[in-house]
Amino acid sequence: MTATYTRPINEIQDEIIAAFQVLADDREATLNYIMELGDKMPLLADQYRVEDNLIRGCMSSVWLVHQARNGRIFWKADSNTAITKGLISLLVRVLSGQTIQDILQADLYFVDSIGMYQLIGSQRSSGLASMLKQIRAIAQTYQAPVCLQTTNDPPPSQEDLLKDQVVQALKQVYDPEIPVNIYELGLIYEITVDPISNVCILMTLTSPNCPAAELIPSQVERNVRAIAGVKDVQVALTFDPPYTPDRMSEQAKLALGFL
Repeated sequence: MTATYTRPINEIQDEIIAAFQVLADDREATLNYIMELGDKMPLLADQYRVEDNLIRGCMSSVWLVHQARNGRIFWKADSNTAITKGLISLLVRVLSGQTIQDILQADLYFVDSIGMYQLIGSQRSSGLASMLKQIRAIAQTYQAPVCLQTTNDPPPSQEDLLKDQVVQALKQVYDPEIPVNIYELGLIYEITVDPISNVCILMTLTSPNCPAAELIPSQVERNVRAIAGVKDVQVALTFDPPYTPDRMSEQAKLALGFL
């Protein structure tokens, strides 16, 4: 992670956008290009491919390591799948060697400009958002303390504020046969809000044969899409791990007679 001159973030983003525009009408070629970018990124040594360096929220294994030097952070990463490694390579390319403040304030418009979320699907989009969230969380730890701050807790980010609104919207969705909302019922596995206000929701149903299997995810999408500021919504349905009543909140268990 040798410190070298780093070009401005937007200059690197524009370079990436130009490269992807050449392949804009060819999805297969674009995915192959992403994998090629990952292949060009050096492998992490085994000593770094450990649990502590894993990024949570990614379907694939993604390891991220960093080094802070002279107010800048340098990143290295690796993954066990080709496309995911290509995705993290793009974030490393844009953000490695940048100042802490630039990393925290960066508007990563290249992701939207090249249609990345539509290209890679909801689950990889969720993983990409988790990668960026981890990078920013690490950068946040290097920020100088604000002397006038009246609390030890950092102010909520825009993503956190929007996520709270998503939770409230989900609490308005019910299985027609159960008098408890799907959030308290424990049907929501993961909510991810990326920096440009795209929302990815990973959810399940009480069983694969649930009569409301089509109704509930559609209502989830409608409720979340109605939130002011949400740019796009992707809802992914999974049955791994299978749903169990243990996922219910105490309030839901009480309402359904489990307590």
